[in-house]
Amino acid sequence: MLNGYKYRLHPTSEQADFLVRTIGCARFVYNKLLEDRIAIHEETKAGSGAKRKPPTPASYKPLFPFLAEADSLALANAKLHLDTAFAKFFAGTAGFPVFKSKRKARASYTTNNQHGTIRIEGDRVRLPKVGFIRFTQHRIFDGAIRSATVSMTKTGKFFVSLLVEQDDEPWVPAEHKIGIDLGLGHFAVMTINVNVFMYNFVRLIMLTIAHFISHSLF
Repeated sequence: MLNGYKYRLHPTSEQADFLVRTIGCARFVYNKLLEDRIAIHEETKAGSGAKRKPPTPASYKPLFPFLAEADSLALANAKLHLDTAFAKFFAGTAGFPVFKSKRKARASYTTNNQHGTIRIEGDRVRLPKVGFIRFTQHRIFDGAIRSATVSMTKTGKFFVSLLVEQDDEPWVPAEHKIGIDLGLGHFAVMTINVNVFMYNFVRLIMLTIAHFISHSLF
């Protein structure tokens, strides 16, 4: 099963600059891909020539050289996120994809672990193309890291969410069956010689009802 673990990052100023630029590049690719898909759809409706193939993040790099500085997997995941948004739209479970605003959209990017490119060593976590970053690991886990999502708050704090594949917890069947008998003297009497007494307020309610019945007030 997959579980997520979120930790606070403490990057250097140079690392923080890289994270900010990669977040911006991922958002740029998402918006550019969405813009081109809309344009291709409009061209197809108008019947203007042969239908163009949707571009890829790699096809943008010659036109926008700054994209080469970012983590290529972050750009690939931006495309996957757009593909997912369109799939939800066509399935009728979400609206048409919208452009990501620098101010309103969540500032983040996702990258993948390829042969240890994402790993933890001591008080540092390694991320592709940026290297080891100090972080606060308040929860320890066992399992294989599949991906990492780096996010930045509006106050400039950085976090990393690690998606970890872990073994399912084994189901342990009960060795014995337990019988339960409800009564007035005890709230419950179990076959394992455990008596559960009624809470005081429950006992009070029972006594009040008995009092009303004995005085024929019902």
